[in-house]
Amino acid sequence: MTEVSDGRPSLLLPPVGLWLASLGYVVLCPEMPGFGRRQSEGTESELSKKALWHGRPLLGLMLDDMDRAYSALSAFPGIERGRIATFGLSMGATLSYWHAALNPDISRCSHLCAFSSIGELIRTGAHDLHGIYMTVPGLLPDYDMGDVAALIAPRPQFIGAGYMDPLTPQAAFEPAFARVTDAYARNARDLKTFIEPNGGHAETTGMRAALKQFLAPL
Repeated sequence: MTEVSDGRPSLLLPPVGLWLASLGYVVLCPEMPGFGRRQSEGTESELSKKALWHGRPLLGLMLDDMDRAYSALSAFPGIERGRIATFGLSMGATLSYWHAALNPDISRCSHLCAFSSIGELIRTGAHDLHGIYMTVPGLLPDYDMGDVAALIAPRPQFIGAGYMDPLTPQAAFEPAFARVTDAYARNARDLKTFIEPNGGHAETTGMRAALKQFLAPL
Protein backbone atom coordinates (compact mmCIF):
# COMPACT_ATOMS: atom_id res chain seq x y z
CA MET A 1 0.00 0.00 0.00
CA THR A 2 2.87 2.40 0.73
CA GLU A 3 3.89 2.21 -2.93
CA VAL A 4 0.99 4.50 -3.81
CA SER A 5 2.54 7.30 -1.73
CA ASP A 6 6.21 6.28 -1.51
CA GLY A 7 6.61 4.92 -5.03
CA ARG A 8 8.63 1.96 -6.34
CA PRO A 9 11.35 1.58 -9.00
CA SER A 10 8.84 0.65 -11.72
CA LEU A 11 6.73 3.77 -11.11
CA LEU A 12 7.54 7.35 -12.04
CA LEU A 13 7.91 10.24 -9.63
CA PRO A 14 5.89 11.74 -8.13
CA PRO A 15 4.39 8.48 -6.83
CA VAL A 16 1.18 7.71 -8.67
CA GLY A 17 -1.06 8.08 -5.62
CA LEU A 18 0.25 11.56 -4.82
CA TRP A 19 0.16 12.50 -8.49
CA LEU A 20 -3.49 11.47 -8.83
CA ALA A 21 -4.36 13.30 -5.61
CA SER A 22 -2.69 16.43 -6.96
CA LEU A 23 -5.04 16.23 -9.94
CA GLY A 24 -8.03 16.23 -7.62
CA TYR A 25 -8.80 12.51 -7.45
CA VAL A 26 -9.59 10.63 -4.25
CA VAL A 27 -7.18 7.67 -4.07
CA LEU A 28 -7.74 4.40 -2.20
CA CYS A 29 -5.15 1.61 -2.32
CA PRO A 30 -6.22 -1.35 -0.17
CA GLU A 31 -3.48 -3.62 1.20
CA MET A 32 -3.75 -7.13 -0.19
CA PRO A 33 -3.44 -10.35 1.86
CA GLY A 34 0.09 -11.71 1.78
CA PHE A 35 1.65 -8.36 0.89
CA GLY A 36 2.90 -5.30 2.77
CA ARG A 37 1.65 -5.02 6.32
CA ARG A 38 -0.75 -7.90 5.76
CA GLN A 39 2.09 -10.40 5.54
CA SER A 40 1.38 -10.97 9.22
CA GLU A 41 -1.64 -12.98 8.00
CA GLY A 42 0.70 -15.26 6.04
CA THR A 43 2.98 -15.05 3.03
CA GLU A 44 1.70 -15.00 -0.53
CA SER A 45 2.85 -18.61 -0.93
CA GLU A 46 1.28 -19.78 2.32
CA LEU A 47 -2.06 -18.08 1.68
CA SER A 48 -2.17 -19.19 -1.96
CA LYS A 49 -1.56 -22.84 -1.13
CA LYS A 50 -4.10 -22.77 1.69
CA ALA A 51 -6.71 -21.18 -0.56
CA LEU A 52 -6.03 -23.54 -3.46
CA TRP A 53 -6.53 -26.58 -1.23
CA HIS A 54 -10.03 -25.24 -0.60
CA GLY A 55 -10.62 -24.47 -4.28
CA ARG A 56 -10.37 -20.73 -3.67
CA PRO A 57 -7.45 -18.99 -5.40
CA LEU A 58 -5.83 -16.14 -3.49
CA LEU A 59 -6.74 -13.85 -6.39
CA GLY A 60 -10.39 -14.43 -5.56
CA LEU A 61 -9.86 -13.44 -1.93
CA MET A 62 -8.01 -10.33 -3.08
CA LEU A 63 -10.86 -9.39 -5.39
CA ASP A 64 -13.31 -9.83 -2.54
CA ASP A 65 -11.23 -7.34 -0.55
CA MET A 66 -11.21 -5.01 -3.55
CA ASP A 67 -14.98 -5.12 -3.73
CA ARG A 68 -15.26 -4.37 -0.01
CA ALA A 69 -12.93 -1.42 -0.52
CA TYR A 70 -15.11 -0.26 -3.41
CA SER A 71 -18.21 -0.42 -1.22
CA ALA A 72 -16.49 1.57 1.53
CA LEU A 73 -15.25 4.18 -0.92
CA SER A 74 -18.61 4.56 -2.65
CA ALA A 75 -20.26 5.21 0.73
CA PHE A 76 -17.75 7.94 1.63
CA PRO A 77 -19.26 11.47 1.72
CA GLY A 78 -18.64 13.38 -1.49
CA ILE A 79 -17.86 10.31 -3.60
CA GLU A 80 -19.99 9.82 -6.70
CA ARG A 81 -20.52 6.10 -7.20
CA GLY A 82 -20.72 6.43 -10.99
CA ARG A 83 -17.27 8.03 -11.22
CA ILE A 84 -15.12 5.38 -9.54
CA ALA A 85 -12.32 3.92 -11.69
CA THR A 86 -9.58 1.34 -11.16
CA PHE A 87 -5.86 1.61 -11.89
CA GLY A 88 -2.85 -0.58 -11.22
CA LEU A 89 0.57 -1.69 -12.39
CA SER A 90 1.80 -5.30 -12.44
CA MET A 91 -0.16 -7.17 -9.74
CA GLY A 92 -2.24 -4.03 -9.30
CA ALA A 93 -3.00 -4.11 -13.01
CA THR A 94 -4.32 -7.66 -12.79
CA LEU A 95 -6.50 -6.68 -9.84
CA SER A 96 -7.64 -3.57 -11.71
CA TYR A 97 -9.06 -5.33 -14.74
CA TRP A 98 -10.35 -8.39 -12.92
CA HIS A 99 -12.18 -6.17 -10.44
CA ALA A 100 -13.68 -4.05 -13.22
CA ALA A 101 -14.69 -7.21 -15.09
CA LEU A 102 -16.55 -8.53 -12.05
CA ASN A 103 -18.01 -5.24 -10.82
CA PRO A 104 -20.19 -3.57 -13.47
CA ASP A 105 -20.38 -0.40 -11.36
CA ILE A 106 -16.71 0.44 -12.02
CA SER A 107 -16.96 3.31 -14.51
CA ARG A 108 -13.60 2.83 -16.26
CA CYS A 109 -10.49 0.71 -15.89
CA SER A 110 -6.79 1.35 -16.51
CA HIS A 111 -3.85 -1.00 -16.12
CA LEU A 112 -0.14 -1.13 -16.95
CA CYS A 113 2.50 -3.83 -17.37
CA ALA A 114 0.59 -7.07 -16.82
CA PHE A 115 -1.92 -7.78 -19.58
CA SER A 116 -1.14 -10.75 -21.81
CA SER A 117 -2.22 -14.27 -22.69
CA ILE A 118 -1.36 -16.64 -19.87
CA GLY A 119 -1.54 -19.52 -22.32
CA GLU A 120 1.20 -17.94 -24.42
CA LEU A 121 3.31 -17.13 -21.35
CA ILE A 122 3.03 -20.78 -20.29
CA ARG A 123 4.21 -21.84 -23.74
CA THR A 124 7.45 -19.90 -23.24
CA GLY A 125 7.80 -20.47 -19.50
CA ALA A 126 7.36 -16.78 -18.69
CA HIS A 127 4.25 -17.49 -16.59
CA ASP A 128 6.56 -18.40 -13.71
CA LEU A 129 7.49 -14.73 -13.41
CA HIS A 130 4.00 -14.08 -12.04
CA GLY A 131 3.26 -14.71 -8.38
CA ILE A 132 1.31 -17.80 -7.36
CA TYR A 133 -1.51 -15.51 -6.16
CA MET A 134 -2.64 -15.21 -9.80
CA THR A 135 -3.14 -18.93 -10.40
CA VAL A 136 -6.79 -19.60 -11.27
CA PRO A 137 -7.39 -23.35 -11.76
CA GLY A 138 -9.67 -24.17 -14.66
CA LEU A 139 -9.53 -20.81 -16.44
CA LEU A 140 -7.50 -22.37 -19.25
CA PRO A 141 -7.90 -23.69 -21.88
CA ASP A 142 -11.37 -22.33 -22.61
CA TYR A 143 -10.65 -18.81 -21.37
CA ASP A 144 -7.69 -16.50 -20.85
CA MET A 145 -6.94 -13.00 -19.59
CA GLY A 146 -8.26 -11.42 -22.77
CA ASP A 147 -11.67 -12.93 -22.05
CA VAL A 148 -11.63 -11.44 -18.56
CA ALA A 149 -10.74 -7.94 -19.76
CA ALA A 150 -13.33 -8.25 -22.54
CA LEU A 151 -16.04 -8.35 -19.87
CA ILE A 152 -15.32 -4.70 -19.11
CA ALA A 153 -16.67 -3.62 -22.51
CA PRO A 154 -18.31 -1.28 -23.37
CA ARG A 155 -16.97 0.69 -20.38
CA PRO A 156 -13.78 2.67 -21.14
CA GLN A 157 -10.54 0.72 -20.69
CA PHE A 158 -6.90 1.80 -20.97
CA ILE A 159 -4.08 -0.73 -21.41
CA GLY A 160 -0.40 0.18 -21.22
CA ALA A 161 2.41 -2.26 -21.99
CA GLY A 162 6.02 -2.56 -23.06
CA TYR A 163 7.06 -5.29 -25.46
CA MET A 164 10.41 -5.73 -23.67
CA ASP A 165 8.53 -6.48 -20.45
CA PRO A 166 8.83 -10.26 -19.88
CA LEU A 167 5.24 -10.23 -18.61
CA THR A 168 3.84 -8.49 -21.70
CA PRO A 169 5.95 -9.60 -24.69
CA GLN A 170 4.37 -8.88 -28.04
CA ALA A 171 3.66 -12.57 -28.71
CA ALA A 172 1.61 -12.82 -25.50
CA PHE A 173 0.10 -9.34 -25.56
CA GLU A 174 -1.35 -9.49 -29.05
CA PRO A 175 -3.69 -12.50 -28.67
CA ALA A 176 -5.05 -11.10 -25.41
CA PHE A 177 -5.52 -7.67 -26.94
CA ALA A 178 -7.22 -9.15 -30.02
CA ARG A 179 -9.89 -10.65 -27.78
CA VAL A 180 -10.49 -7.29 -26.10
CA THR A 181 -10.55 -5.50 -29.45
CA ASP A 182 -13.33 -7.82 -30.59
CA ALA A 183 -15.34 -6.96 -27.49
CA TYR A 184 -15.03 -3.24 -28.26
CA ALA A 185 -15.92 -3.58 -31.94
CA ARG A 186 -18.95 -1.31 -31.51
CA ASN A 187 -17.21 1.03 -29.06
CA ALA A 188 -13.66 1.19 -30.40
CA ARG A 189 -13.14 4.74 -29.13
CA ASP A 190 -13.55 3.49 -25.54
CA LEU A 191 -10.55 1.15 -25.78
CA LYS A 192 -7.27 3.03 -25.40
CA THR A 193 -3.75 1.66 -25.48
CA PHE A 194 -0.22 2.93 -25.11
CA ILE A 195 2.47 0.53 -26.30
CA GLU A 196 6.19 1.07 -25.72
CA PRO A 197 7.99 -1.22 -28.23
CA ASN A 198 11.20 -0.92 -26.21
CA GLY A 199 9.56 -0.52 -22.82
CA GLY A 200 10.13 -2.87 -19.92
CA HIS A 201 8.25 -3.63 -16.73
CA ALA A 202 7.87 -0.01 -15.72
CA GLU A 203 5.62 2.99 -16.11
CA THR A 204 6.85 5.48 -18.71
CA THR A 205 6.22 9.18 -19.19
CA GLY A 206 4.14 8.34 -22.24
CA MET A 207 1.98 5.94 -20.25
CA ARG A 208 1.41 8.51 -17.52
CA ALA A 209 0.42 11.19 -20.02
CA ALA A 210 -1.98 8.77 -21.71
CA LEU A 211 -3.40 7.75 -18.32
CA LYS A 212 -4.02 11.38 -17.42
CA GLN A 213 -5.94 11.90 -20.64
CA PHE A 214 -7.90 8.68 -20.11
CA LEU A 215 -8.99 9.64 -16.60
CA ALA A 216 -9.83 13.25 -17.49
CA PRO A 217 -13.57 12.61 -18.16
CA LEU A 218 -13.99 11.63 -14.52
